[in-house]
Amino acid sequence: MEKQINPKVKSILLTGLSFFISLFGWGQHYYSRNFTVNDGLPNNTIHSIFKDSRGVMWVGTGSGLCRFDGKGFQVIGSSQGLAGDNVSSIAEDDQGNLWIGFMKGGITCYDGMKFTNYTAKQGLISDNVRVVWFSKKFHLLFVGTNDGCSVFDGKSFVSLTTKVTGTPDFYVMGFLDGQDYVNLYPNRKNDYYRYYPNNKSFKKVVTSYYPDHPASTAPVILSNGDTMIGSLREGVNILNKGIKQSFYGMGQVFDIKSGEDGDYWIAAWSENSLSKKIPGGLFRYHGGEVNRYSEKVGITDWKIRTY
Repeated sequence: MEKQINPKVKSILLTGLSFFISLFGWGQHYYSRNFTVNDGLPNNTIHSIFKDSRGVMWVGTGSGLCRFDGKGFQVIGSSQGLAGDNVSSIAEDDQGNLWIGFMKGGITCYDGMKFTNYTAKQGLISDNVRVVWFSKKFHLLFVGTNDGCSVFDGKSFVSLTTKVTGTPDFYVMGFLDGQDYVNLYPNRKNDYYRYYPNNKSFKKVVTSYYPDHPASTAPVILSNGDTMIGSLREGVNILNKGIKQSFYGMGQVFDIKSGEDGDYWIAAWSENSLSKKIPGGLFRYHGGEVNRYSEKVGITDWKIRTY
C-alpha cells in the first residue's frame, strides 16, 4: 500500500531553484519548507510536480523523475528505463498509469512495474514534449510539443502538425475538455484548435481574442464556469464569451492550480527580478482579486514556471 502524503499539503510551488510544500494551518498562517539537492533532489531545476491517485508525489526535474513519500526522494532516470532525464510534465490516466513527458526524449508510460517509451519513431509528433494531459472524459492522452500535438488512444497517435497549422512553431501548452471535443491552446500567435474524438479530426477555431492575446497557457475552468488563461507575458484573462476580467502585472503564467475555498494559485515567470511591471512569483486569485504571495510563503525566486 502506498504511503499517503500529509493531508495538510495544500499546494506545490515550482521555482527555478527548489520546490516548496506549503502547509496551510488555521486562519491565514502559511508554512513552507524548502527542498533542494541537499535533501536528495538530483537537480534544483523543477519543471513539474504531480500527486497521483495513490497520494504519491512525483517531481520532474532536469535530471530525472523523483518519487517523494513525504520524507525522502527516490530518483528514477534514463538508466532505469525512462525515455529521457529532462522531465517536462507528468500526468496519470484512468488506469493509474503514470505518463511522463521529456524535452528531447518523448514520453514514458510507467505502470508501477515497467516503462514503455514512445518517441517520434512510434508516431509521436515530436520528442520535445512540453505537456502531457489525460482526458478522463474521452480516455485519451494529449501530448503538447514544440511542433504540434499528438493524441494517443493506447494504440496509435493522431497528430496536428505545423504543416497543417501553417506556422513554423506551434507550441501546445494546455488542454481543456469541451462538450464533444478537447481544446488545444498554443503559446504562439495562433488561433486555437479543437480535437473531435468521434472522427479523430482537428478543427481550427477562429476568435477575436487571439490577435491581441496570442500566448495561451495553463487554461483552467473556474468553479463558476469561466475560463482563466495565461496571456502573453503579462498575467491572466478570465473569459466567458469574451474577456470578463484581466489581471496583469504578474509575468508569463506557466501554471494555475485550484486550491481550497474557491481560490486559485498562479505561477508566473519573469526575466528580470527587479521588474515592477512583471515581477514573477506566486499569486493567489480569490474573491475576484489577485494578490502576490511569494513573500508570504518564503519564495524569493521570480522564475516560477513549468515547461
